[in-house]
Amino acid sequence: MKKLKTPQEVQRRNFLKTVASSGIAVSALKASTLGLSLMASRAGMAAGPNGIKRIVFFYIPDGSPPGEYVWNNGSLGPTSLPLASVKDNIILVEDCTTGGNGHSDGGMGTLGGAHSGIGRDTFDIHLEKVLGGNTPFPSLHIGVESNADVAIGMRSGERIIYNDNPVTVFERLFAGGVATGGPEEKRFKSALDHNKAELEAIKAKLGTFELQRLEEHQAQIEKVIKNFEESKDPLPGCDDPTQETYSWNGNEIGEFTKISNMQCENIVAAFKCGLTNIATLHLGNHQAEFTVSEHSEIGTYHTGVHNFAGKPEEYSQYRAYFTERLAYMIELLRDTLDENQESLLETTLLLQVTCMGHGDAHNQANAPFTIASGSKVSVGRSMSIPHGFDLLDTVSVALGVEGSVPKYSNGEFAGILKK
Repeated sequence: MKKLKTPQEVQRRNFLKTVASSGIAVSALKASTLGLSLMASRAGMAAGPNGIKRIVFFYIPDGSPPGEYVWNNGSLGPTSLPLASVKDNIILVEDCTTGGNGHSDGGMGTLGGAHSGIGRDTFDIHLEKVLGGNTPFPSLHIGVESNADVAIGMRSGERIIYNDNPVTVFERLFAGGVATGGPEEKRFKSALDHNKAELEAIKAKLGTFELQRLEEHQAQIEKVIKNFEESKDPLPGCDDPTQETYSWNGNEIGEFTKISNMQCENIVAAFKCGLTNIATLHLGNHQAEFTVSEHSEIGTYHTGVHNFAGKPEEYSQYRAYFTERLAYMIELLRDTLDENQESLLETTLLLQVTCMGHGDAHNQANAPFTIASGSKVSVGRSMSIPHGFDLLDTVSVALGVEGSVPKYSNGEFAGILKK
């Protein structure tokens, strides 16, 4: 039986038809600063139906040794055990197939970049187009020894360059201060001015109904500008933030823990201070030609993965180490308060992804994925979920943008989000 369309879906289709008949290329509208947020009748990043407004994609390369990233009646396996401190905040995903082809696409299929019929952007970029226009930074793409040529993200067919220097990321986020007229405030206002100019150019070609929708969108933009200009008292720690814990000499190769902790802290600071709501953190890359100081006796992660037949403990030790980095990210979100004095994890969904199941075998089955969030998600357990694309569709629903971003599988996977 054919599914009936909702009134919102009908309105959106009629709007697109009108836009097309007016001589405006729909593809050009989608690519504009207004992006799909206009078509979805939203300005910026309102909370989704579950109160979730932020997303972190946390990439760990090359899967896990078979049977180790598990939740057996509440007991965690060797490579999932570091999540014990955040056990009540996660769904450990089992029996899941990755969305990519391992080495052949650098894992970009994990975020939908290799999915046919969707274009040449990964899922994080699609979200950026819809939800990123109401913050100074539409999204963050940062890494730890990620080597951009093999990263998982794609924008317009080109691989995204991940910033591996946490000090540079911090300075980019907070240079000049958040509320003191620094370069990011100028960038923010410039983007909004561009939005307004696009609206004026489009308005002359549309009818009454469509014009009303555009003017509603413009009113939201004006509200954002007013709120931004009147915000004289930023959140504590957001007016002149510092990274006092760490020093940096620009050549911290092997200091994986130090760098990843700093990058996690950058994401949390950006979320707390309202600088962005979309972040992707890329730990290493699928080729795994990097070393961490804690396991330098093994050599590179690549060596540890491919010594599995003779020394399976090396792969296991490395993968457990990466799970520790994930746990640190979740703990930071859980223990940091947002502008409403609520845990950031309550309004954030974290999706840990990977490019393979068993890295030594280069297969895609039984890949270790993890979901983390607060009380709006059915956390504190494990779930069997067929495919990573089911998780992407669920993220769309959680953020309230279903229908405005690509659909990768069969829609929301039942049982993850609370109703």
